[in-house]
Amino acid sequence: MMPRISKRLQPISPSGIRKFFDMARMFPDAISLGAGEPDFTTPDHVIEAGIRALQEGYTHYTSNFGFPELCQAISEKLEKENDCYYDPKDEILVTLGSSEALFIALAAILDEGDEVLLLDPFYIAYEPLVRLFGANPVYVPLSEEKEWNPELEEVEKRITNRTKAMIVLSPSNPTGAVYTRETIEGLAELAKRHDLFVISDEIYEKIIYDDARHFSIAAVPGMKERTFLVNGFSKAYAMTGWRIGFLACDRKLMQEVLKIHQYMAICAPAVAQKAALAALQGPQDPIQRMVKEYDRRRQLIYNELCKINGVKVVKPKGAFYIFPNFREVIRGKESVLDDFLKKYEKPPSAPAEKLMDYIFYKTHVVTVGGNFFGEVGIYHLRMSYATSYEKIQQAMEKIREAISEL
Repeated sequence: MMPRISKRLQPISPSGIRKFFDMARMFPDAISLGAGEPDFTTPDHVIEAGIRALQEGYTHYTSNFGFPELCQAISEKLEKENDCYYDPKDEILVTLGSSEALFIALAAILDEGDEVLLLDPFYIAYEPLVRLFGANPVYVPLSEEKEWNPELEEVEKRITNRTKAMIVLSPSNPTGAVYTRETIEGLAELAKRHDLFVISDEIYEKIIYDDARHFSIAAVPGMKERTFLVNGFSKAYAMTGWRIGFLACDRKLMQEVLKIHQYMAICAPAVAQKAALAALQGPQDPIQRMVKEYDRRRQLIYNELCKINGVKVVKPKGAFYIFPNFREVIRGKESVLDDFLKKYEKPPSAPAEKLMDYIFYKTHVVTVGGNFFGEVGIYHLRMSYATSYEKIQQAMEKIREAISEL
C-alpha cells in the first residue's frame, strides 16, 4: 500500500495543451499555431552577454534578490516606462521566469477557501495555481463586443467576503486584448474599495499594435501596496529558454514572497541574469523588428479568418494570439465532428476541443481549444501567430478547406 499524494493535486490535471503539442510531433508536416513563445532567436548582444558571463565565471549563486545592477536596471525601466517606482534594494526580486513570480505571489496571499477573480478567458496556468493553494477561482466572463475588456459591474458583482485577489493580464493571452486606461483605473478602484490584492501579469507589455498603449495598474495611486507586478524577458526579448523574470511589490509584501523564493529557488541563474541586464541596457530595436513582423502576421491571420463563413473574430491589439469564435461553424456539426473523431478514440469534449482535434487530424495544423482558457472559450480556438508568415498562409488555407468540408 502506497502513501497518498496531496489532496490539493487531485483536481489539477496535466496540461492538455502540452500533451497535444507532443502529439503533433508524430507528423513531420505539422504546422503549429499553438506555440506561446516567439519563433525568433534571442538578440545577438544578449546571447553574447550570456557567453561572456560564463567565460567570466558567473556560475555561482547570487543574492536571493538577484544581481544589484539588474535590480537597479529593472527599477529604472519600471519608473521610466510604467510610471511606478520600486526600490531596487528590497522591492524587486529576480525570478525563474514570470511563472515563478506568479507562483510565489499567489502562495504568499492565498489561504484555504479564499476566492480569486479570473477574467475569463484567462491564461491557462491561473486556475490550477489558484486551486493548488486551496483557493477557489471565480470566473468573470468577458465579451467580444467589449473587445475583451472587463465590464466593471460584472467584476464587482462577483466579489464576496471571501474574495482575496484578482489576476489582471494585459495584453492578454489568449485574446490579444489590451485593456484601456479607463478599464485599468476602474479595476484599481474596485481593488481598493473591496480591499483586494492584484496580481498584474505584464509579460506581453511590449508587444502592442496600432494605437494601443499598455497601462500598469501598479501606477494607479494607492495600488502599489496591494499589487504584485509580474513581468519578465521571455516574450519581448525572445528569451523563453533562459527562464528569467521578475516580481516587483511593496517591501512589506516582498518580505513574505522572499521567504518562498529563498526555499524554492534560492536565486535565478546567474548567467541568465547577466543576459537580462544586457537586454535592458542594450539596443531595443530587436523588439521593434519582432513586433513589426508580428504585426504583419497579425494582419494576415485576421484577414484570412474573416474570409471563413460563420467565424467571428476581434482583431487583437497586443501579444501574438487571436481568439476567433467558431460557434456558427460548429453549431449543428457536432455529430459530424464526433463521427470523424471516433476512429481516433477521442473522449467526449467541449465543442472547441472537438474542432481543434478535427483540424489537427484533418490538416496537421495545431490550434488550441478555447475551453482550455475558461468557460467563455467553448466555441473559440486560440491561434498563435508566433510562426512564419508562410506557415500561417499554409495553415489558414488548410483550415479553410477543412471547415468547408464540414
